[in-house]
Amino acid sequence: MKVQLHDLAEQYKSALQDYLNGAGEGALQHAYEVGRRAITRGLGVLEMMAIHEEVVRTVLFGTLNSEDRARIIKAAEFFAESLSPFEMTHRGFQEANVKLRLLSEHLQSVREEERTRIARDVHDELGQALTCLKMDLSWLDARLFRDSLPQDGKSTGKINRRHSIQPILHSKKSSNRRGVLFRKTKSILKLIDKTIQTVRRISTDLRPAVLDDLGLAAAIEWQVREFQARTRMRCRLILPSQGITLDQERMTAIFRIFQEALTNVARHSNATRVKISLKEKVDHLILEVQDNGCGITESEISDVTSLGLLGMRERAIFWGGEVNITGSRGKGTAVSVRIPIHKAGDN
Repeated sequence: MKVQLHDLAEQYKSALQDYLNGAGEGALQHAYEVGRRAITRGLGVLEMMAIHEEVVRTVLFGTLNSEDRARIIKAAEFFAESLSPFEMTHRGFQEANVKLRLLSEHLQSVREEERTRIARDVHDELGQALTCLKMDLSWLDARLFRDSLPQDGKSTGKINRRHSIQPILHSKKSSNRRGVLFRKTKSILKLIDKTIQTVRRISTDLRPAVLDDLGLAAAIEWQVREFQARTRMRCRLILPSQGITLDQERMTAIFRIFQEALTNVARHSNATRVKISLKEKVDHLILEVQDNGCGITESEISDVTSLGLLGMRERAIFWGGEVNITGSRGKGTAVSVRIPIHKAGDN
């Protein structure tokens, strides 16, 4: 048996032995999980048939005579042949799914590049224009303040230059006009400051600079702070002590999955606490998000109209990973993301 099937065969063997020993639904659920992992790895019907045959040889053959063993092997060959049409159909769908996933990943990549470009343009071009506008308006404010002073350069009133309060002017009419101008410039300066902050927020939402500059762990830490400030939920964050080396594409995929997980917590969970952990285990990166909210149901997990959950799974599957979502009513939801650090075929 191929090396990559060995661990699945061991899991299948354990489930089969439990089932034969009367474990019932628990063992069947285990078998279902093995099948799901096989699909995630791109295995077909015949590969699962090979696993079943190997496990049956191991588990049952010790209790059978040679004639019964031969009959079981022959029956297995017959069964495998009957599955061939299913296998061909499965392979056709599988190839179509691979093409769709490649297209989806290409579109995701194009979108990320576009978001990065727009974020950079918004931050650099619009941000710079607003800063220049603020500088010019500040100069105008200072000029109005200077021109409002008496000709000897002194004022009879107490003046706070930081706030450019209206000085004592030469006439009531002039004082009123200049008062309006001062209030207007202050109002415009406040509006520009608010707009600059909005530009920074939009730029960050499109593509956080911290993700490109400091990496995944720093980006997750920043996102948790933002989430905590916005939702007032208490967050516990556990990050690896050493830095994680990850290519840009995987890093983006994991970060977007994490953002979607937090979005779901904020929208649906009614939670008060969230625990987030990121760890490296063997050759996989594991991200876990757990809340103490109402708990997602099985029907919600399997809902085909839940595009957010579907997007999370598709991002992970493209990189050979998986997203597991479990919920307990009244106790919360747990999301576990597992992605290989090095994709099969990478150097």
